[in-house]
Amino acid sequence: MLLVFFGLSGISFAREGTITYEPGDGAGQGKHIVFVCGEWEYRCEESLPMLAKILSKRHGFKCTVLFSINPEDGTVEPSVKNNIPGMSVLESADMMVVFAMDLELPDEQMKYFARFLETGKPVFGIRCSLLSFRYNKNKNSLYAHFDFRNKDGGYATSLFGESWKGHYGSHGKESTRGLRAGMNEKHPILRGVHDVWGPTDVYRITKLPPDAEVLMYGQVLTGMNPDDPPNLQKSIMPMVWTRRIKRDSGQVSRVVMSTIGAAQDMESEDLRRLYVNSIFWAVGLESGIPEKADVSYVGEDWKASPFGGGKFKKGLKPEDFAVKAEIVQAGFFTPARAGKIWDTWIYYHDGKYYMYYLAGSGGHWDGHELATSEDGVHWKEQGVMIKPRAGVTWMGTGHIWKSPDFAKTHQWVMNYSEWFGDKPQGPFLGQKKNHNVFGKGCNIYFPRFFHNAPGGPLVNHFYTGGTVFAAPLKAIEIDREGVLRLKWWKNNNRLKAKPVKTRLVAAGAAYPSSPRMLDKKLDLSRTNVIEGTVGELPLRAPDGGKYGIFFDHGNGQGQCLLLARDAVQFGEIKADGGNLKIQQTSSRDMEFGPTVTFRLVIKLDMMELYINDYLMNLKRVKCNGQVGFMGADDEGAFKNIKVWQSN
Repeated sequence: MLLVFFGLSGISFAREGTITYEPGDGAGQGKHIVFVCGEWEYRCEESLPMLAKILSKRHGFKCTVLFSINPEDGTVEPSVKNNIPGMSVLESADMMVVFAMDLELPDEQMKYFARFLETGKPVFGIRCSLLSFRYNKNKNSLYAHFDFRNKDGGYATSLFGESWKGHYGSHGKESTRGLRAGMNEKHPILRGVHDVWGPTDVYRITKLPPDAEVLMYGQVLTGMNPDDPPNLQKSIMPMVWTRRIKRDSGQVSRVVMSTIGAAQDMESEDLRRLYVNSIFWAVGLESGIPEKADVSYVGEDWKASPFGGGKFKKGLKPEDFAVKAEIVQAGFFTPARAGKIWDTWIYYHDGKYYMYYLAGSGGHWDGHELATSEDGVHWKEQGVMIKPRAGVTWMGTGHIWKSPDFAKTHQWVMNYSEWFGDKPQGPFLGQKKNHNVFGKGCNIYFPRFFHNAPGGPLVNHFYTGGTVFAAPLKAIEIDREGVLRLKWWKNNNRLKAKPVKTRLVAAGAAYPSSPRMLDKKLDLSRTNVIEGTVGELPLRAPDGGKYGIFFDHGNGQGQCLLLARDAVQFGEIKADGGNLKIQQTSSRDMEFGPTVTFRLVIKLDMMELYINDYLMNLKRVKCNGQVGFMGADDEGAFKNIKVWQSN
């Protein structure tokens, strides 16, 4: 059976216990990397798909992952040591990554593994691959000599230069710090690799062949934290090395071996970078290794399960490791961890908008995250950018700008928690008009200028008082008196993706003749835009204004926006106009004419009202999706009403 999934990297295919990630753009175009995932302790069934997604999406490699599969139900089960379907895909591979332990595969599957080794194509071995095979049952197999317990060390010694010799650090008690090999620190695999730490222990290495080039040593730490001191009673051990094996044919086979590499180890950004660089080097693309390869997770933040036998996630199938479909949010944005967003700030560069925000909630901001947009309206979550250091429970807001030597380095600078450089000194004076540019009592927080937006500065902010969302961007106008007002930003017209055919109808038995209601309930899971005109507005906004927009609660109860030429009032009201309780009045210290255009934007419980493109109110409202118009029967009242919905 073939399953196809559309996601960030184009298409993911799941077939015969495997999953393939089709390549995006990048230097790896045309290269097919096959990952053989068959070990029971270090959660390679989680880490190798994660690595494959990075290589395909970020660097252009086609990647296929093979799993140990339970033949009865087709689930991924690391404890199964005799079944890795799809091994024939190695026939089309340019490189193999192997992460295996104690396998005893049937000869029909094993033959593809052996044939690949005979081709001399590059191989990258991870962690326990030094003991990939253990033949206990079929000792007459054609491939029993691959067993690491053979006198010659099996295939691991012939390929990697060493086989399994035991733990050197205390397993589960002493973690590992990676130390760059000084004599080889210019090797392209170490480009951008400086800080490597993992909770697994250092492996014992007793000997390596003359052609082995050690790139990183493993130092034993006294505990399971990255800042624990080294155990000075123990030496360092080769941890990452390469080989160039000269074949009788004259071919040179490139091999990389890393004895660090549990899934938890691969939470180290620089270890992931070392792995990506190793792939580039092994397939002969070392000239294309970036100064700092992009190894950010694809699709969502990734967290490894702890190492240990039997600790795998049960019931998963290969298709469960597909790239998750990318969710685009229109206008209003909240991350996958709904509401865990605070203090947004935005930067624009090379046709793309970057929105950074604090992630977490309350007194525990656990990182800075990023969402991106091509138009400043439709946002895609990109995940964690900065994680807190050990012991840090609060991370502050920040800002981003180009470095002074950006033209040369293409580097950005971000500051957070603390300001640097000149600080503007007051006193600051409030403007005499439109003193509160959003409106008193609005459910917003931390508005700030988005200073380098194309076409001029914008304002970004987010909604509080419920699930936290970043709000649609606002345009800025400063009039001749120097008064700043917020306006509808033209790019937000892209929220009007789908026209909704609707008309005004009587509200029903529970309601009097006014309000008139839209005949379709709004889908509040999407962003809705309602536009029209309203005439004969009263000059001032006394309580109980005649014309308004009604948000239905049911049974004739609701909330409303009452419109006048100088202000907008918000409050609770009955549909017949009774029991009005004004809760908020928003004035912009300017007077509109008797006829105005209005624009209402609403998603979930978030509402924004614009009059003649000026922001008049934004609020959390209660609404069942039914919106009406008070005074809609009167001549000259609400007309030309149109409704749109975002994608």
